[in-house]
Amino acid sequence: MHSSQNTLDIALAAILLGSNVALRMYREGFRYSFDESRGSEIQTQITTEIDSEVQKTISTYLSMRRPHDGILAEEGDFSKRYLPGNPHWLNDPVCGTLGAKKGKDTWGTSLAYINQFGIPEVGVLANACRNWLCYAAEDSQAILDGKPLKLHRVKTSKPRVILSVNRLKSSETLNALKALQPEEVNCMESTVTKALMVFRGESDLFFGLPKIKLPFWELPAVAIIAKKVGYILTDFDGNEFTFPVCEDHYSYRGFILSHPVFYKDSLEKLNSSFS
Repeated sequence: MHSSQNTLDIALAAILLGSNVALRMYREGFRYSFDESRGSEIQTQITTEIDSEVQKTISTYLSMRRPHDGILAEEGDFSKRYLPGNPHWLNDPVCGTLGAKKGKDTWGTSLAYINQFGIPEVGVLANACRNWLCYAAEDSQAILDGKPLKLHRVKTSKPRVILSVNRLKSSETLNALKALQPEEVNCMESTVTKALMVFRGESDLFFGLPKIKLPFWELPAVAIIAKKVGYILTDFDGNEFTFPVCEDHYSYRGFILSHPVFYKDSLEKLNSSFS
C-alpha cells in the first residue's frame, strides 16, 4: 500500500522530467503531424514531437517507480495500456497542442493517480512556459506555485468565464454565454491552463457542454485539486466526477469548474440554455 505523499512525490518528479523535455523542445522547435483517423477536430488531429517525447519520458519514469500500475496517456495504444481493477496514472503530456504549434505559452501537462474505484488520489497541473505548478494529494493540502492554494476572492457580481477557443463560435456555446451574461470571456486551447486560471483567481468559471467528448485524462488532476480547496467540479447533472477506467476513454456528460459563489446559478443557466 502506497502513501499518497509517496505517490505525490513520484508524480511531481515525473512532471518535472516531462516539463523539462517539453520546454526544451518547445524553445528549440519541433515537428508536428495531422492524424485524420483521430477525429474531425483540428485539436485532436495534431500530434507533435513534444507529445510523444514527454509521454515517453513520464511513462518510463512511472513504469520504473510503479511497475504494477496502469498508465493511460493521450498518445498510445489504449487497449494495451490499461489494467481493469488496478490503480492508474492518467497523463496528458501536452494539453493545448494547437497553442504549442502556434508558439503560444498556454499549453500544459497534467498527471493524476486514480485508485481502483476511479477516484483521484493525487493530481498535478503544470504550465512550464509560465512556471505555474499546482498539485494536491488525498491527505495533504493543495499547493499553487509553492504556497497553499485557497479560494480566490470574488471580484465581480458576474463570473469571469474562460473557454476553449474551438468552442467559442458554436451556437450552443453562444447560447450558454447569452444565458450566463458573464463579466468577461477569455479563450485558450489548454484545459490544464484554463483550470489553472481559475485556481489562480484569474477566472471564475470554466465549462464544457454535454455531448462534446471530453478525453478521460483531462479532468482527474483538476478534480482532486478543486475538491481540496472548495472549488466545485461536476457534470451538468450536478454529480461529482469519478474516472472508472474503461475502453471508451471519453466523457460526454459536460463539466463545470466554478468558484462556489457562482456555481449554482451558473449551472442552472447553462442547463436552461440547451434544454
